[in-house]
Amino acid sequence: MRKFLIIFSYINIILYFILYSLFDYMLGKIPLSGMPGPAITTIKILFLIAAGFCLGIVISILRGHEGMKNCFDYRIFLKTGILPFILLILSGGQITSLIITYFFGGSKQLSELAFYLFSRDIIWAVWLGISLGVSVKLRFKRQRQLRITDTWEIRQ
Repeated sequence: MRKFLIIFSYINIILYFILYSLFDYMLGKIPLSGMPGPAITTIKILFLIAAGFCLGIVISILRGHEGMKNCFDYRIFLKTGILPFILLILSGGQITSLIITYFFGGSKQLSELAFYLFSRDIIWAVWLGISLGVSVKLRFKRQRQLRITDTWEIRQ
């Protein structure tokens, strides 16, 4: 089961990256391509989060856990996923430009720093997906046998 999930996750990763890379081409071939720009960007980011999630699941399976069968560890997600989540939200541009204009008076250096930091939402989406996938703990049932051994010692 473990090998099947790893192979299935790798196939999903490849398919999501192919869909992400060919999304603009496929959208041009669909006659009803009247979708607004933010919707297209959101769908593309969701493809990257899904690919990162599959990659995180592979990491989680390879790491192996003893304990619970299936669970989501929110503490790991908060530790690893809060930064890419915040940066993904701020990568839209309007919120970041509002913060820079309101708090820092529209400084040119801060505007350029924010542009370079938040311009690659691809990185933040993949990082968020990996954080989600790593936070899922999977454990496979193992056949355990009950062994009764005779280890009595006679002490005097």
